[in-house]
Amino acid sequence: MGPGVEDARVSIIGEAVKDFGRIQRNQVKAEIKELPSVLGETELPEKLVPCNLGFGLGVLVATNQRLVYLNKRPLSRTQIEHYRYEDITAIESKATKLIGGELRISVLGELRNFTNVPHKLTTGFAEHVRNKVNQENPLPDPHDTEPAPSPEPIESIYAAARKLGANYQARVKKELDELPAILGEFEVPEKLLPVNDGMATGLLVATNRRLLFIDKRGSSDARIKEFHYEEITSVEAGRALLTGGGIQLSVLGDVTLFSNAPKESTPAFADYVRMKAHPQIRPTYLEGAGSPPSLKPAEALSAAVRELRADDQATVKKELDALPTILRQDELPDKLLPCARGMGMGLLVATNQRLVFIDQRGSSDPRVEEFLYEYITSIESKKDLLRNGLLTLHVVGDVVDFASGPKDLTPAFAEYLQTKVPPENLLPEPDDTEPEPSPELAEAISKATRELGDYYRRIVKKELDELPSILGEGELPEKMMVGWYDGGQGLLVATGERLIFLDKRGFTGLRVGSLVSKKITWAQPKTGMITGSIRIHAAGNVEMISGIAKELAHPFAKFLRQKVSSAQSPVYVQAPSPPSVSSLADELKKLAELVDMGILTKEEFEQQKAKLLGS
Repeated sequence: MGPGVEDARVSIIGEAVKDFGRIQRNQVKAEIKELPSVLGETELPEKLVPCNLGFGLGVLVATNQRLVYLNKRPLSRTQIEHYRYEDITAIESKATKLIGGELRISVLGELRNFTNVPHKLTTGFAEHVRNKVNQENPLPDPHDTEPAPSPEPIESIYAAARKLGANYQARVKKELDELPAILGEFEVPEKLLPVNDGMATGLLVATNRRLLFIDKRGSSDARIKEFHYEEITSVEAGRALLTGGGIQLSVLGDVTLFSNAPKESTPAFADYVRMKAHPQIRPTYLEGAGSPPSLKPAEALSAAVRELRADDQATVKKELDALPTILRQDELPDKLLPCARGMGMGLLVATNQRLVFIDQRGSSDPRVEEFLYEYITSIESKKDLLRNGLLTLHVVGDVVDFASGPKDLTPAFAEYLQTKVPPENLLPEPDDTEPEPSPELAEAISKATRELGDYYRRIVKKELDELPSILGEGELPEKMMVGWYDGGQGLLVATGERLIFLDKRGFTGLRVGSLVSKKITWAQPKTGMITGSIRIHAAGNVEMISGIAKELAHPFAKFLRQKVSSAQSPVYVQAPSPPSVSSLADELKKLAELVDMGILTKEEFEQQKAKLLGS
């Protein structure tokens, strides 16, 4: 070793130590003194950090040739570990002021966790080592979904493993060691994903030929599950906050769930497997002219099954297994719909010849119902109360319901049936749309609702939508109010002819109550601290409307009293003799008491007084 190399070492080490704290410099003084004797003849240190490996405090050195950890243990042999840059498969760093930084370095599953690194130096050191690794053997882009053109199996394992974090590499180290012995000739691993199959931890491997799950249990032989891409009918990926990512795999109804996968890698892995399983988007078959003659039943069934989710495939697995024995010669399944017919859950199959419902009940023969397209006269698709799909068919007068279907697949299934049924068979759909209200009615409703305010309008939106169908011809709303009546909150509407209460109770329908204005004899308001109420006297009965807006109680009651007085027809009888002075005074006194009670206004008092005095 020449003097130039030695001087360069001393200079580099001296500059690096300046970045250490005073306490840390004293702690690794022995390691710094020992370092020159550890380095090779042409080896130069480039970056140094003090750190802990387990319970031992030492110094981690990045040289121009390798990564070295040195711990000078008092009165014992020096601990030295070194790692070649080309063997490093993962580098992760985390810097925290309180507990120092952390460096995780993995050599194809062998994890080394260096802690208590000065937080100011952690990120820079990790970047320096990562650059050195890339010079020796560039790490692949973790977002790259295409495999290398023709890598050797071992090189391909290294390339795929580098996309995993250091912790995950250590977790599946045994499976990685076992993988080369499992691969077939010319079989290359392209994607790796650490997962759990139930309680077992293992490695999911997507190769250029198949999908493998490997679980190396202790010293025993590895447990291997194999899935051929051409048999995979559904691949679904999900993420959970606590349990990591998950992949649900379905092979014509057989569902396998792999959980506890890296969240960030799971969607890309699922997309890659999906691409391998279904390299081409399914072509659009049967657009009125029947299926292509070259399409085999098994291929058609596989294409139709892929449109179902894994859960739905598992639900109708028995029916899918029974379907090939039910199909006729040259009959091809085109659309599938898991659904219920009566009390039995089964599979509705639209083929190029007919519509078939299959219900495989236990070990007995399947229940099969057939519906010919030429006998179908009406097709309806909607959602039931539980928001599941509901398909209703009219077959020569009979109504056939298929319930509990997937809500996203049922409308598409119904549209497909429309193309299969002869157009002349389909009856015109009834016009169930409500007629638009007249401009006069629309203006009256808008004017009456302005007093309610936005809050109350939102509460009674359903009732307002139903109001035009409740009103008679020429009947217009004049005043509205929101309140509670007979245990339900609804809309109180005063028209020129009657008083209506509407309560749209969720799924149970509309409750309507009405009073003819001629039967109403009085309306008495009452206001509390927050809300008000109105007591309505009608034909000897008393109806209470409560929970109304405080500021609307008196105006609404006054409006009703005015309607009552205008609705009363005049009665022509012989004029009575003038009342006596004493009786007249009693009547005026009663009217004054009604004013004090808030039942009569001053204007109404003057009107009644004028009648009594005959003026």
